Amino acid sequence: LAEALLLMAIMLRSAAYPFHGWLHHSRLSSLTDRLSVYLIPAIAGLWLLGQINSTADMAWLGEPQWWVLMTLFLLGSSIAAWTELDTVCSLDLVCANRAGVIILTMSLWPGQGMLPLVGWLLAFSLGLGMLLVAYLVNQSWGGRWPAVLAVLTLLGYPATAGFTGQAWVARLAPPTGHLLFWTITVLADSLLLATLLRGWERPITPLPERMSRREARLLTAAVVLAVPAVFAGLQPAMMLRLIGVEAPRAGLLTLMTSMPSSIWARLLVVSALALWLNYSREPALIRWERFQEGVARVARLDWVYGLVQITARAAWALWQAVLRIVEGEGYMGWVALTLLLILLLVRR
Repeated sequence: LAEALLLMAIMLRSAAYPFHGWLHHSRLSSLTDRLSVYLIPAIAGLWLLGQINSTADMAWLGEPQWWVLMTLFLLGSSIAAWTELDTVCSLDLVCANRAGVIILTMSLWPGQGMLPLVGWLLAFSLGLGMLLVAYLVNQSWGGRWPAVLAVLTLLGYPATAGFTGQAWVARLAPPTGHLLFWTITVLADSLLLATLLRGWERPITPLPERMSRREARLLTAAVVLAVPAVFAGLQPAMMLRLIGVEAPRAGLLTLMTSMPSSIWARLLVVSALALWLNYSREPALIRWERFQEGVARVARLDWVYGLVQITARAAWALWQAVLRIVEGEGYMGWVALTLLLILLLVRR
């Protein structure tokens, strides 16, 4: 029970789908607020999750119903991100999706420690950090390279920090895995990549010779995030040892040649489908903006959060009515204390 509650708390803090509502409807007005208020605590929580995976009894998370549920959550967050019209809101759903990948990997490899999670955790921290910076860079001078590196890292392409995570998700791949759920993950990543490829309409302009302070800070932040992201992609084993994770001493070339063919097929299909979704001539589904907004509302689970809010208000109104019948909060407090004492005496 304790491990399940801690897992739920970490999913809530990292805004993993379907616990993303607080981030999606938060009052974080800027992307820099999301970097400090959301991303850093989320990384700490997911790192703690990896430590729990190596010490606690997490075998229950490996039961089929849990990784099936995590796979469906992954698809739901991708659909929500793809149908979301607002750029910043879709970015929140991308965060929920990438946090969900880490939870799914843990469900596929329960009790195996940090090693199965560390690739996607590096992609989550470095990729999302760079993606947040890339949006600001795009608004400033339209630079593309931070966004390109962020997208490749988040999707786990070769020579990026997220590539090592692909090997662990491959447990779902046929013939030993389940074709249906492997296909769902492929579709989810395709929708996510299509989401990340849109929204960069501003023309690219060269950096000004005299940069403003804001532009200098953005360039510095992009370089600071890019260096470890590139290093982790080119030297994955060394990066894992630097952060304290025991890993085989294998270089990038060895890692690439040892990857199963299902991983390369998956990356190829994801890339092709995402490019088709993004660059095809306005599919009919996208033209129906009202239908798209309806799908986005359903996939975002706004209706669930609305029902929860209505239920909470009704419960609070009922509680207030009970308090008016009895002698108020103080009376109910004494009743609760008496029941607690009785429980302790009975247990003895």
